[in-house]
Amino acid sequence: MNVDAQFFSQVQDLLETMTVLSRQEIRPEASLEEDLGLNLDEDLTRLVSLINRQFAIELDPDVVMEELSEAGATVAELAKLIHDEYELG
Repeated sequence: MNVDAQFFSQVQDLLETMTVLSRQEIRPEASLEEDLGLNLDEDLTRLVSLINRQFAIELDPDVVMEELSEAGATVAELAKLIHDEYELG
């Protein structure tokens, strides 16, 4: 994963607000659904809204769902997706 630690820390913060887990439990390899307990069908729109506000980007929930479905919905994949969009500006 080519996302720096500070950036990943911000993603952990967001996921911590969406789950009942602590930062230590939100690891790069963790599955968003199985390990973090998110239901992407129900929680993705809210999560993307939080991401867009936090990082001042405009991710589309449908595109995020498609990307995560193809890549495996892990914390690392979500962080990479956010990072890539952030870098594009």
